[in-house]
Amino acid sequence: MSHFRQSIFLLNIYEIAKFLSESKELDSKSSQWRLRNFLTLSTKYFEIAFPLDPRQSLMENIISLRRTELSRDLLQEFIHQDINTRGPLSYGQIGRVMIIWLASGKLSEDLYKKIVGRVPTEYHSWKSFMEILSCIRATKMEEYQSGNACGGKISKSHLAKDIVRSEAMEVTLVEKFYEALQDTYKVNWIKLSDYISPSCFLYLVERFLILVSQCKGFFFTTKSSFVEWLISEQSEVLHTSKVAINQQSLEEFYHSVLMMVQQFLSNKGNTALWITRSGINFEAYYKVLVMRLVVVLCLLCVNTGKYYDVLSFVLRNNDVRNQLPKYFYGILFPCLKRRYFQISEIGEAFQIAGDPLLCVNLRENTTRKLPNVIHVQLGTTCNIEDIFDLLFPARNESQAPNSTVSEVMTNPDATSSSDCSDQPKILTVPCSEVSPPSEQNLQQVNWDLFQEVSDFLKLIGSENNGTTSTVAQKMKEEINMHIKFLTAAITLPELKKPDAGEDMAEEVQRMLQELQQLHSFLDTSNLEVAKAEQLLKSLLSRKPKIEALLSQCIVPTTLKDSCEEQGNTVCVEDEEIESPSIAAYSESSNKATEKKQPKGKAKAKSKKSRKGKGKK
Repeated sequence: MSHFRQSIFLLNIYEIAKFLSESKELDSKSSQWRLRNFLTLSTKYFEIAFPLDPRQSLMENIISLRRTELSRDLLQEFIHQDINTRGPLSYGQIGRVMIIWLASGKLSEDLYKKIVGRVPTEYHSWKSFMEILSCIRATKMEEYQSGNACGGKISKSHLAKDIVRSEAMEVTLVEKFYEALQDTYKVNWIKLSDYISPSCFLYLVERFLILVSQCKGFFFTTKSSFVEWLISEQSEVLHTSKVAINQQSLEEFYHSVLMMVQQFLSNKGNTALWITRSGINFEAYYKVLVMRLVVVLCLLCVNTGKYYDVLSFVLRNNDVRNQLPKYFYGILFPCLKRRYFQISEIGEAFQIAGDPLLCVNLRENTTRKLPNVIHVQLGTTCNIEDIFDLLFPARNESQAPNSTVSEVMTNPDATSSSDCSDQPKILTVPCSEVSPPSEQNLQQVNWDLFQEVSDFLKLIGSENNGTTSTVAQKMKEEINMHIKFLTAAITLPELKKPDAGEDMAEEVQRMLQELQQLHSFLDTSNLEVAKAEQLLKSLLSRKPKIEALLSQCIVPTTLKDSCEEQGNTVCVEDEEIESPSIAAYSESSNKATEKKQPKGKAKAKSKKSRKGKGKK
């Protein structure tokens, strides 16, 4: 079942259970107990809203759900249940609370007081951060509401005072955020029973980077991080302002993130222990974590114009390289040879990895553009819907009568509109998802594809460069089409007919699993060709049975999107933006910096920076 469908079901379960639990007609203990179980079940929504791999959060239908009041209410219900324990809050609880808080915009007053009252004394930095965050969010909401009440007309003197007060509060917020992250990183987490998870911690680090980087008037970030920031903005108009951080503090903030990333990448033993003690499968998550850490390091480089020597050192590390997707590493590999990186190349790597690089400008329109980067212009009265339209162009297209799952929920207010009835508002999957109206003869599997993949795997086994990345991506897309194809076919009634054979559904299921494995093989930097060949032989051996079965079947074409792809790759090539300060971060700047360094210096500096604590 897709994440979108799971989200729909969990939101409906929550809405109905909440409605019934507040009804006076069901007051028996057994009924209340069952309703509490349903409410607990609905909180599984947290895992879908904040996946371990942030690229999975870039599905437009999931984002539309996230922006509803029902989604915010369910996430706050998660907090209520998560902190429904005795004693002070743990680092793990604080981490989960903070990512929901930052993503939701504002918590209810009762929940805020309950959280702050449970923060232990030794975690005072988190308590201070929570207090200033609550104050800023409340102030912004008041300003937005008062601006609407006045028809958008506010006196210049009043506006100037608000700006000064807002900037001072923003600086304090960044400082408190920095202190809280440092205290969490430096604590002796081995002795703690519920420490913050890697996924939660990196989510907070990414949000911290956005806050810090705003001081320059523009900043680079990933599409997934920027969308999270957009979702947290509850007003229709984005009020942007630079955070006035002095240079010394700015350097300290960036360096702290650099040190954490280096430590997590260099100390695999501690990182593995951190993952497993967080209840996460190490084998399934370690590649995702390494990729995310390298992305953070790249963001540090493009936002500061330095640390490229550290990035080079990290990418030359065999363990790190082996965890990265082949196409991602292939694009950056030529940079290692010539000893400098271009922002356009980092942008291309991000883009093909499914989480494009964004340059967000807080100033007026400028003229320079950067290739392979999505340029987002934020002004004093920038409309949030315009930004979503830029990031997700499909929002502007009219939908066909029979929309697929990926085409629904484009209206973020669909579940939060006012209703005179007291009945719960049920989210629905369109009829085309339940009973597709149109069908056509199923096309045969392209069996020649597997020989092409075999030849390609042998090629990349001997040539480790960026020239194969485009071919790999095209093959992954074709494999993904087959995965969608069989995912739709496996639900067909023909597979359940007696004359089809009892093992036919299982045969299709096995092939589907092998295709998924093959798809993942093309994401691996250090591929074992022998294992891949064995998998390809197994796929080809299924040809007689699969062809005989599928030739008799028809499959709904509207199910082609039932297997969701990760993220939306968008490159706005013609968007114009640039100021003199952005030009300072162009390709020539880091080229000049890197070429001046003697050989071996990058490695020595990186080794020195790795010294220190082995903590998270």
